[in-house]
Amino acid sequence: MIIHYLTTSFRFLRRNAVFSLINIAGLSIGLASCIVIFLYLLSELSYDRFWTHHERIFRINSSWNSEKGTARYATSPPTLVPTLLNELPEIEAATRIFKWNDFTLRPDSDSSNVFRETNVFMADENYFRVFQDRLIVGNPLTALKNPVSIVLTESAAIRYFGREFYESNVIVGRNILGGRDGGTLWQITGIMKDIPINSHQNFEILISSKTFGDEFDNSQVWTWNVMYSYVLLNEQAKSESLNEKLNSIIDRYVIPYISYSARDLATFGQPMSFGFMPLTDIHLKSNYLKEISLNGSIRLVYVFLSVAVLILLIACVNFMNLSTALSSRRAKEVGIRKSLGSHYRSLLIQFLGESVLVSLISMLMALGISELFMIYLRNTMDLQFLYTPYNSPYFIPALIFISIFAGMLASLYPSIFMSNLKPVAVLKSKAINLSRNSIRNVLVVFQFMISVGLIICVLVIRDQVEYILSKDLGFEKENVLVIQNDREIDERREEFKSRLLQYPAIVAASFSTGIPALNEFRIRDYIVEGSQTSIGFRWYEIDDSFIKTLDLDLIDGRNFSGLMASDSSGLILNEAAVAELGLTQPIGKTIIINEGDVDERKVTVLGVVKNFNYESLRREIMPLGMEFLHTYYFKDYVSIRIQPGMERAAVKIIQELWKEFEPDVPITYSFLDSNFDSMFKTEMTMEKIFKSLTGLAIFISCMGLFGLAAFSTEQKRKEIGIRKVLGASAPGIFILFSSRFIKLSSIGFLLAAPVTFYFTNEWISGFAYHSPISPWNFLIAGGITILLAILTVAYQSIKLSLVNPAEILKED
Repeated sequence: MIIHYLTTSFRFLRRNAVFSLINIAGLSIGLASCIVIFLYLLSELSYDRFWTHHERIFRINSSWNSEKGTARYATSPPTLVPTLLNELPEIEAATRIFKWNDFTLRPDSDSSNVFRETNVFMADENYFRVFQDRLIVGNPLTALKNPVSIVLTESAAIRYFGREFYESNVIVGRNILGGRDGGTLWQITGIMKDIPINSHQNFEILISSKTFGDEFDNSQVWTWNVMYSYVLLNEQAKSESLNEKLNSIIDRYVIPYISYSARDLATFGQPMSFGFMPLTDIHLKSNYLKEISLNGSIRLVYVFLSVAVLILLIACVNFMNLSTALSSRRAKEVGIRKSLGSHYRSLLIQFLGESVLVSLISMLMALGISELFMIYLRNTMDLQFLYTPYNSPYFIPALIFISIFAGMLASLYPSIFMSNLKPVAVLKSKAINLSRNSIRNVLVVFQFMISVGLIICVLVIRDQVEYILSKDLGFEKENVLVIQNDREIDERREEFKSRLLQYPAIVAASFSTGIPALNEFRIRDYIVEGSQTSIGFRWYEIDDSFIKTLDLDLIDGRNFSGLMASDSSGLILNEAAVAELGLTQPIGKTIIINEGDVDERKVTVLGVVKNFNYESLRREIMPLGMEFLHTYYFKDYVSIRIQPGMERAAVKIIQELWKEFEPDVPITYSFLDSNFDSMFKTEMTMEKIFKSLTGLAIFISCMGLFGLAAFSTEQKRKEIGIRKVLGASAPGIFILFSSRFIKLSSIGFLLAAPVTFYFTNEWISGFAYHSPISPWNFLIAGGITILLAILTVAYQSIKLSLVNPAEILKED
């Protein structure tokens, strides 16, 4: 019986080869798109789930609240973790990590083999108590306990000492030579597994925070947000129930420390708050200030998941439309088989089985197409796929279930209808009107609605990306090379700049502790002398060339001068800082920085620069204070403006000059425009993926429309022949035939426009700076859809209108 069903099914598919091909191709492309999207989403959702006890690990975020809103940080003060360990017995273990500086390191086996490490984190001795089972060699309880201890990942260990040393297990106990002269001996105390790419932590080397003494452990500064703090809760603890205890810590420790009055508390609420964030939520749900790395977006996951479902629905709609249309061809077959004794149930199984067969064939093709899609996305968009259809035990069964479900859903109505036909009625009738076109019209409108919506989304995303890339940022990001200096060239800064400027390819050069597009920044408290309110600002130290190098607009006062000793206690503010401090005449005003702390100092406002976007465009421009660059303890940067068109020559000059000044330190550089654009990698990737998916959705829709047009022309051959005999012209027949599809596409546009406007407006409102949603995007989307509908049905209608009507009317 099964063989008979299969034979009958293949005969029907062969007789209707064009429609079968459209069905299989459309469904396979739709399934392939879904496979790729689901695999990408699985990768995004897998972040940080490889850690042992990941469900009990939380990061503590902090928030600063003010009358202007809340600033949320991925970091917290150093003193928080020791306080929590004393106050909260629910915490099984806690640790802190932080980024300090870059390091120049070399193995003791070959001091000439020098590495410039920009991805080194400091960690306290409890790191491996929280993040367990990652240490391969070494004692997890003592690996980071002593000063100048260092733990390497497997990749770093092989890079420094070679695979032979690594496999011989003789690396632990050796030394890494640190500093430009290799004078610091870091003792290797452990080797840990590599951190997978699906982690928000991306270091290759950990060093002991004890190296700098007990400064962090003894710190009582509650306003110093520098640490990434993690806790491992015991099995009975619930993070939600600990929030009240966190508030108690703020009341007893934070508010007294910052002298927050009862009046301030009543007016502005608590100045600071802490919160537990699950480790596995960080990648998708945390887009805070000072993140370790650029994170993804849960909203993007929802968007892509929705698009995957919509594309699959479009493919199923095609399937359903053509299945419904083709079923009417089988009315006589049903009548004959029923008159020969076939039962309703056997006919139903036959029709459903044929659709399931088509879906399974489509699924097999989809697996191959999805591999091609993933290769394309890896190569063109740098997307990572950590899963394939074959390395998950649940994926193939789920795909088979979806395919069977889609096939049965698409053919359920026509199968039931045809199986219930009365043989006498069928054999007497020449045609069966299965659906009066109403169901097919609704489905076609649905397809057009999705296609229009996707086109509008692509256009809106494109406008926003173009706006981001072309917006006047208040500084010139093009042709600026940035060296991660980390104080290597320190006492010879002016000499280095002077030598650079001897070359025509170099326009300007400067040293600073901060640059635009930098996720790391320092904060200092500012208070106008005589005022009672201090305000936390972003803080840079810059030299007298910084404003020229970045082409900032100095709108009041003057720049720093290296020739004036008094400028060492000068300050330059941006407009946002002037407004925040309430200064109407800022030049000459005295500002106290970090009042009451050991580094308290008074500075004088020398100048004001126009606001510039030194952070992401998702946020409004924040207040910024810039002091004159002194001998600095933290990391700094060299910004070098290059003459346009001379980039290659300039890079060669910079590399050679760096080697002359720092022969033992490899240079690490990037370009400022690339750094800035990388902050919007998610949006640019989203635009590219949306373009591809929209193209596929439109292609699938057009295939279905083409199939329906072919079927409709076949049904109306006699009508068109009679019209031509009565004098109808080819253009008139084309208009008559295509008007239905133009009407349906127009209805789809009208339904899609308001829904799409709502969702795109929600997305774009997440940016502090964004382009307006242009009505032209909607008109263009509608025009494209209607034009595609016309072109899709044009071939069939024109082909039929050119046929000799005598030949049509001769047909039986």
